[in-house]
Amino acid sequence: MAATQDTITWVIAYDVGDNRRRARLAARLEKTGVRVQGSVFEARLTPAQAKLLFERLAPLVERGDSLRLYALPRNAVAKSMTLGGLPLPEDGPYWLL
Repeated sequence: MAATQDTITWVIAYDVGDNRRRARLAARLEKTGVRVQGSVFEARLTPAQAKLLFERLAPLVERGDSLRLYALPRNAVAKSMTLGGLPLPEDGPYWLL
């Protein structure tokens, strides 16, 4: 998903007890973001895209499960520290050659 001025970084975390629902949830998130840990993803989305994603994932979450989307302030990513794993693609337009 191409980043624009309206996108912000979201951290998406879940805890789903059923293997089949958990796999379906992860597969949907892999189309949108970058897996940074087993059940944690990062994505750059507009608030409207995040709301739509949340609504699409909600049917996979049942009682006893959890799904959380955390919006990070724009300066939070620059202040964050990471070791290992795939980086979230750079914010802004870019070309793949």
